[in-house]
Amino acid sequence: MSEYRDSAPNSSNTSRTPGSRPFTPNTGDEGQPSPALSVRSSHSVQSLHSDVPAINMGMANMGVGGTSTTSLVDEPFVRSAAGYPRATVEKAAVGKLKLEAFYKDLMGQCIERNQRRKDLEQRLIEESGSSDERKQRQLQNLGAKEGGFMRLRRTKLSVTDFQTVKVIGRGAFGEVRLVQKRDTGKIFAMKILRKTEMIKKDQLAHVRAERDVLAESDSMWVVQLYFSFQDSRNLYLIMEFLPGGDLMTMLIKYDIFPEDVTRFYMAECVLALEDVHRLGFIHRDIKPDNILIDKD
Repeated sequence: MSEYRDSAPNSSNTSRTPGSRPFTPNTGDEGQPSPALSVRSSHSVQSLHSDVPAINMGMANMGVGGTSTTSLVDEPFVRSAAGYPRATVEKAAVGKLKLEAFYKDLMGQCIERNQRRKDLEQRLIEESGSSDERKQRQLQNLGAKEGGFMRLRRTKLSVTDFQTVKVIGRGAFGEVRLVQKRDTGKIFAMKILRKTEMIKKDQLAHVRAERDVLAESDSMWVVQLYFSFQDSRNLYLIMEFLPGGDLMTMLIKYDIFPEDVTRFYMAECVLALEDVHRLGFIHRDIKPDNILIDKD
C-alpha cells in the first residue's frame, strides 16, 4: 500500500512486507470501537491530528465505532491526578500526547530534511563530471521541493476534497467509505464518526485511545493514518485502504482453514498484538471481524 503514501521529495518510503497490514478502528458488536489487526500475505504470518485508531489485519470492512484499545502508558498519570474530575484528567492526558506527537513529528521532519540534503551533497561530490552551476541548481531544486512539501503538509483538508466511491462499512458511530482524493486520484478509506453519538454513549475516552495508537505508531501492523479533520458534526479519519477484507469473511467463505493456514494467521495475530503492547495499549476486542487483510 506504499503507493498511497504521500512521500517527501527525494525521500524513499520504507517498504513493507507485502501481505499483512496494521491496526485499524472498527466497530464491535456492542457499538464500541474495535481496532482491527492487520495480516500480511508474505513469508511472515495500516497523530495526530485525527481522532481514532485500531489494530488492523485488513481494514475498511469493519464497522465504525468507538475504540477497543486501552492506554497503559498514561495509567500512572491518571493515578497521580486523584481528586481531579475524570474529564479534566483525560483532557490533560490527551494534551500531553498531542504535544509529544507534534514535537516528535517536527523533529523527525527536520532530521529527514537535513539528511536528504546531506545525501544530495554527497552524491554531487562524487559526480566528477558535474559543473558547480549544475550542482548549485540541484541543491536549489531540492530546497524548492522541500518548501512545497512543507506547504502541502499544512494544507487544511475537508470532506469536499474526497470523492466517495462507495460505503464499505457501517457502525454505531458512523460509517467507513472508500474514497478517492480529487487532486491526486489516490484511494483511501474514510472513517466518519458522528460526534453526538460518541458523546451520548460516553465513548470519547475509547476513541481517543484508538486515535492515540494511530498517532504514535509507525508499525507495519497498524493501519496507516494519512489525514484527519473535522467539521461541526463529524470527525474524519483518512486511512490506508486494505482491500483484502477481514478474517470473518474468509471464514464464511472457506468454513474451515487447513492447519498451516491457521498457524499462519495466528502467528501474525501474535506479532501484531505484541507490537501494539509495546506501544502501551491493550486490544480489548480481538475477533475475526477486526482482523483485516491486505490485497496480497
